[in-house]
Amino acid sequence: MTELNIFHPLTFRLQAGEKTLFSGEGEARIPHWISRSLNVKDGDIISVSLEELPKGEKVVLAPLGEQQPSDWSALLESQLRSFTTLTKGEVIEISCSTGPMKVLIKSLEPENAVTIIDTDLETDVEYMTSAAITKEDEVVNMQLDQSLRGKVDENQYRYFELESWNREKPLIWTLDIEKGDADILISTSSKPTIDNHVWSTYTGPIEINSTNNALTSATTLHMSIYGFRSSVFIVSVTQFSPQKDTHEGRIQCSNCKAWVPPNSMLLHSNFCSRNIIRCKCGDIIKSSEMPEHWHCDICNGHGMGPLSKEKHIWVFHISRTCTCFAEFASLPQLSQHKHTACPEKAITCRYCHLLVPQGDLSTLPQHTLLSSLTPHEVSCGSRTTNYLNVHTQLHVLQQRSMSKCRNSNCCRDPAENPYRLCAMCFGPLWSPILDTDGTKLRSRIERRLVLQLVRGCGRKNCRNSLCATAIGTSLPTKEANEMAKPIVENLGDETIDLPFCVDETTQKKMDVHKDAAI
Repeated sequence: MTELNIFHPLTFRLQAGEKTLFSGEGEARIPHWISRSLNVKDGDIISVSLEELPKGEKVVLAPLGEQQPSDWSALLESQLRSFTTLTKGEVIEISCSTGPMKVLIKSLEPENAVTIIDTDLETDVEYMTSAAITKEDEVVNMQLDQSLRGKVDENQYRYFELESWNREKPLIWTLDIEKGDADILISTSSKPTIDNHVWSTYTGPIEINSTNNALTSATTLHMSIYGFRSSVFIVSVTQFSPQKDTHEGRIQCSNCKAWVPPNSMLLHSNFCSRNIIRCKCGDIIKSSEMPEHWHCDICNGHGMGPLSKEKHIWVFHISRTCTCFAEFASLPQLSQHKHTACPEKAITCRYCHLLVPQGDLSTLPQHTLLSSLTPHEVSCGSRTTNYLNVHTQLHVLQQRSMSKCRNSNCCRDPAENPYRLCAMCFGPLWSPILDTDGTKLRSRIERRLVLQLVRGCGRKNCRNSLCATAIGTSLPTKEANEMAKPIVENLGDETIDLPFCVDETTQKKMDVHKDAAI
């Protein structure tokens, strides 16, 4: 090489898709990360050309993950030694104390490809926003009533998030599959997976009611599209006012249950009886497709085609093992465990402010469970200044705070509504009917208070002073109206209590709060 005056070290340009290849004998091997960058597989043809590169002067790196090494300088000094060249836009993988980490070469000087042998290289690290992440890991921000079309590869995910919605209306998520098979996975934590999510479309469209407890403290809903096979999909989320179906002037077909105009019923019935079969499971199926219809031998599941049956068995009838070694009969059960009771569920401790496993909830007494403390927080809090007194003071402050729900029997945070009620308390009062001056809403509040005093809520543990169940007697309607009237007339005064009955779980939490405040 010295005699031929060839530059050192030798650097080569690799390019996929060309028809030229190495000539004659011998072979060259490339690392797996290079083949991944070129997007080539075994048997693909690439071209190799000798190219002289300038020595690198500066590189800007962008980590593609949440890992944040404490000493970037030492890490890069040790890891970059295994590379001879760097190319702008390339994703390399380095090892750190928390495991493998992908890093994007964001920019280079003096050119877009450099050699880093025998040179002093200035390095800079810039953390990327989600919009700048590579396509596979991109998180797309969704808007209400927006339909997004995309692709997802087999066993891969596409990520979305919803940051703004009306807390008083239900959320409806729909997924239309143009090709393949995929499902929606939704969680209040980022990037939900098939074994760790809250809602899914395994059994149909997702409808999340405004009173759902999981939405109480959620500021963002995170969604993944998981591809059971390579798929093309259209996903949308909407909030609409439910409207009653009107079938005035129509007749229902006894076979397919469709509503048909009377003058078309004879023609429809003749066609329907010959070509449509209503299965015992309720599915409406064409006669020609009936051989593909199946029913599960284990549960009430049913569907069309062998692939859907294979997926049903894989999701619902194959046992799963959690990382905590707990056994579950199906994927939904494992997912439910992971986002609720799993000892390894990651939480941010309210005392040490670190992301840590929550611990085994079965080791906690009942009153601690009702206070929403995890085993780690109980242990961590007991090592701070007088844990019990601190915890009691928190509850006293919460009782005195005006930021909680206006219903004195509730301990949730208020939602966006005219009377500072939480989503759970305001949900039964919401109506899609236009009510510009609030008259109809005040009427619904008065009616609910009167019904509580006349009929009661029927819950044995009720502590509501304006409930027939709690006081042990039913009041006459006239007397109930007289008690409710002052409250309704002073709804504008936020110091006036709106004493609605609450569910058993909320009542138990209130009992714990009051005991702690004494």
